[in-house]
Amino acid sequence: MSLAIAHSRALAGMQAEPVTVELHVANGNASFNLVGLPEVEVRESRDRVRAAIQTAGFEFPYRKLTANLAPAEIPKESGRFDLPIAISLLAATGQLPGKRLAEFEFAGELGLNGDLRPVRGALAMALAAKSANRVLIVPAASAGEAALAPGAQVLSARSLLEIAAAGRHNLLLVGPPGTGKSMLAHRLPGILPPMSEREAIESAALRSLVGKFSASEFGHRPIRAPHHSASAAALVGGVLIRKLFETMHANRDNEKNISPYLECRNVSKPSKSRSLTPGTTVSASIGLAKFASS
Repeated sequence: MSLAIAHSRALAGMQAEPVTVELHVANGNASFNLVGLPEVEVRESRDRVRAAIQTAGFEFPYRKLTANLAPAEIPKESGRFDLPIAISLLAATGQLPGKRLAEFEFAGELGLNGDLRPVRGALAMALAAKSANRVLIVPAASAGEAALAPGAQVLSARSLLEIAAAGRHNLLLVGPPGTGKSMLAHRLPGILPPMSEREAIESAALRSLVGKFSASEFGHRPIRAPHHSASAAALVGGVLIRKLFETMHANRDNEKNISPYLECRNVSKPSKSRSLTPGTTVSASIGLAKFASS
């Protein structure tokens, strides 16, 4: 997908007018253009979005990027558009799925470290989002104000990484050793949504089969970190079905056969990528790891 659309709001007096953030990725000289009557603080979002995406472990595309904030006749102010611009950029480059973006509205200013900062007018935006039958995603510091809107559906987030995890999106962490990929990966289970009863029972049953079940860990999302030299049979299974393989250890949904938290670490040299299950890849090339979920 080279075009993605996210929804947000612009304040006009006491009203929160709808704004469509359209982001297009094209071939050409690297550039990042913002159109649609953006004011100075909105134009500065290009640098904030670039730094936040890279800090959160995503890839920033050095291609010709155009972000259109429609309708053009409404002035766009403040840093509230940082988050929808970043989300639409990640969706346009295939790093986040964009099929359900129409169900949400986004507002939040991004720090250079990927953290979300509060925005003005959260209550007005929540009321407008309720009228549009959409879920509003705002920084955690603004969620209390937005939640005052009767009947509004409000989700809070502290960082761009947390949004990727909470939405069960695919996440690709790329970088040389020592940049923090493993640290971020091991903290993902702590910011993901709680496991359902069915998921917790399936995970506990798999651990019990290999004698590693602990009642204190019931309901905790698993994470596996196989060595980069692990064989294909160890990762995806072999002829001996009685021995559980790494992807099954990390699995939380046997029907879809997806391994949400699988890390390939201790990488010292490139090697051939191993295709595991649909949407899940572990590569030993320059410390590449991918975490997938439904």
